[in-house]
Amino acid sequence: MYFSQGSAHTQEPTTAEVLDCLASDASSFENTDGFESWANEFGYDTDSRKAERIYKVVEEQADKLARLISPDDYETLLWDTERL
Repeated sequence: MYFSQGSAHTQEPTTAEVLDCLASDASSFENTDGFESWANEFGYDTDSRKAERIYKVVEEQADKLARLISPDDYETLLWDTERL
């Protein structure tokens, strides 16, 4: 799956940092009832096409992460692991 970080980051991320970021995004997706709920949670305009594209990317990455590891590990990573 694709991963990027802002230009202010000058060092390669560690595996733990990448998994933490992906888990944080995935939990934001899993913790809402759909696009409007997600957009409201993060202060996006629900009429924004850009926000909808971001939501779809987060949804796709959450799905890929869930397929990468076992269902139990996915749940543990999202809900029972301390964020970095």
